[in-house]
Amino acid sequence: VFNRIVGLGVLFAGIMIILLFAPEERVHLLKIPQTLPFLVFLMYMISVANKATRAMFYNCDNSLLKHPFYRTPAAIIKNFNIRLRYVSRYNFYVAITICLGVLVLYIYGGGSPFDINILLYCLAILLLSFLFSVHYLFMYYVFQPYTSDLTVKNPFYGIMNGIVYMICYFCLQLGFANVMFVISTLAVTVIYTTIALVIVYLYSPKYFRVK
Repeated sequence: VFNRIVGLGVLFAGIMIILLFAPEERVHLLKIPQTLPFLVFLMYMISVANKATRAMFYNCDNSLLKHPFYRTPAAIIKNFNIRLRYVSRYNFYVAITICLGVLVLYIYGGGSPFDINILLYCLAILLLSFLFSVHYLFMYYVFQPYTSDLTVKNPFYGIMNGIVYMICYFCLQLGFANVMFVISTLAVTVIYTTIALVIVYLYSPKYFRVK
């Protein structure tokens, strides 16, 4: 998380320094709200949730799931909620850094921080950070792809991750998008996270096991 925040800070600062020597180019910063397709792919790539689930299994669940008390539905759901809060917080730190960075750049380009387009853009970034937190934890708790010998063995896990990757990559190919893409992204994010959470609460006590 620290490395991501520092990298983003350097990136935003570099853009501002470059535009000091080319002030006529600042007007292009007003197009930031149209770059959400790129941000969808970026948020997917920089999410810490994938590494977090690996750490959870290798350093904790691989041993504790062998004990009956740890496999009770109440314990599994309680641990999921705790982990969702922590992983979401980690991704939120990165997302809020991006939001602050783009807001500063948008203002630097002559835009208003109260412009509905940039506000929807920042809201989409925050929700995407939560979406990918939920996505990886949902995949982990429902498919639990890791085995006791520390290998990954679940075809559905790979297929689902592949589908999400392809969707994010497709968004990257769209280039610039209008406000309807932003609204659609918000809607899909809310729907997916809701469905994923419901599935976790219903089925994770049955499928969250050491294989």
